[in-house]
Amino acid sequence: MQLDIAPDFSGAGLVLALVIAAYLAVLDPWLGRRMYADLKRRREHDAGALTRYYTQLIAAWVALGALAGAALLLSPGVSAADAGLVAPKWSFAGVAVVGCFCVAIVLGTVQVRKLAAEGRNVPGLADVEPMLPRTPAERRLALAVAVVDGVCGSLVYRGLLIALFADLTGSIHLAAALSVVVLSLAGLYQGASRIPLFAFVAVGLTALYLVTGSLLVVALASLALTARDLLALAPVTHPHPNPETV
Repeated sequence: MQLDIAPDFSGAGLVLALVIAAYLAVLDPWLGRRMYADLKRRREHDAGALTRYYTQLIAAWVALGALAGAALLLSPGVSAADAGLVAPKWSFAGVAVVGCFCVAIVLGTVQVRKLAAEGRNVPGLADVEPMLPRTPAERRLALAVAVVDGVCGSLVYRGLLIALFADLTGSIHLAAALSVVVLSLAGLYQGASRIPLFAFVAVGLTALYLVTGSLLVVALASLALTARDLLALAPVTHPHPNPETV
C-alpha cells in the first residue's frame, strides 16, 4: 500500500517547517559533530560527560518535536493522516517490511552481543563507543534517549518533512527521498563514513512509513534500533566476587 497524502501548509506553517528542514540539513550535522567531538574528548576523565550529552540530545529532540507539532497545528490544510498521526493500515507489504525489520533487529542484536562476549571486533564499535552507557543510570538515560528519538525523530523526519516536501514537490516518492537525504546527513556527527549506514536505516524506516501510513510503527522501530545500538553494544559489567566466598 502506498502512502496517499495531500498536505497543504499555511504560510506560517510552511515558513516554520522550512526553517526546521534547513536546520536539520545544514546546522544539525555541524552541531552534532561538535557535540560528539566534545564528548569524545571528555568521556574518559569526566564522569558526567555522557549524562550531559544524553540530556542535550533529549532537549534538542523535544524542542524539534514541539516545533514540528507547531508547524502542523498552524496548517489546517495538513490533516492527521498527512502527518502519519493515524493507526497503521496493514497490507501484505506492510507486514513483510515489519517482519523483516523485527528479524533484522533480533539477529543483529544477537550477533553483536556474541561478538562482544567473545572479545572479537564489533564493526562500527569504535565510532559509537564514546556514547555507550557504562552505569545503570546511564543505561536508563540511554533508554530515554531511544524513546524520545523514536517518537520525536519520527514526527520530524517522516511526519513533518515528508508532508512538507510532498506539498512543495507534489510527489510522495520525491518527498520520501528528500527526507532520507536529510536524515542521512545526520550521520556526519560520527564521520562521513557513517552516512551510508544512516541512509540504509533511513530508507528502511521510510519504507515502513510508506507501506503503513502511520508513524506509530516507525516510532517503535526507530526506538528499538536506537535502544539496540546504545544498549546491545554497551559494556557488560559483572559484579566483583566476594573474596570470602572464593
